[in-house]
Amino acid sequence: MFVPIEALIWIRSIAIVLLIVAHALRHVQIARPQEEPPAPAQVIEQPQFVLTPEMIDQLRQLLRHTTVEEEVRQEALPSPKEAQAETMSPEDAHKEAKLEVNNYERVKSYLADHPKATLHEIAGALTISVTTANKWRGRIINV
Repeated sequence: MFVPIEALIWIRSIAIVLLIVAHALRHVQIARPQEEPPAPAQVIEQPQFVLTPEMIDQLRQLLRHTTVEEEVRQEALPSPKEAQAETMSPEDAHKEAKLEVNNYERVKSYLADHPKATLHEIAGALTISVTTANKWRGRIINV
């Protein structure tokens, strides 16, 4: 027997609401109209719930045939570059690709003239961020 996870969540939510309402009703006193004299307190005994071995066996049989499966949806989130590329016009994408090649060449040229330059020196000289300088320096060194 297949029970969708949404149905189980819905049932759990209703059970929680009912528990909250039942708890609240235990602590609320209902005011009676002034005209009626107060009735003598009557104690109504409710039958006690008894869990029998037969009930337990029946529950085990029912639960034995019950399975719960959860649908797994794995949708990969696009990387920030992919998300940005989707909203970018073709002209802007071309400009950005050209800028990346340009930054690569600029950092490579600067490092050829200043091999011991720090990231801050590269970034300051080329007016790029330290992160961009680090990215291109790392790629140039690893080539």
